[in-house]
Amino acid sequence: MRAGKLDREIVIQRQAGTTQSASGKPVESWVTFASVWASVVPLSATERFRSDAKHSVRVSSFSIRWLDGVLPTMRIVYEGLNWRILGIAELGRRDGLEITAEAVY
Repeated sequence: MRAGKLDREIVIQRQAGTTQSASGKPVESWVTFASVWASVVPLSATERFRSDAKHSVRVSSFSIRWLDGVLPTMRIVYEGLNWRILGIAELGRRDGLEITAEAVY
């Protein structure tokens, strides 16, 4: 994987646990698993309707060097948005990972 194409810094986070707020609602807490350089390719942008509210959805592909331990239960933080991981594919023979993720905002 060519380093010149890895020009965007992303943070991969894992869920640390769930606590309850003062109102009794569950609150997820996340911690940094890794901060890595990636190549980012936008795949689509759509709008969805959820509970009478319109949300924009962006789907992108993040290519990174091989990193052990990345799971679909993790998330990516990029451009101030939290990206839910949809799928992870191995590139080559452990040369890298291609992570497909979506951001809803």
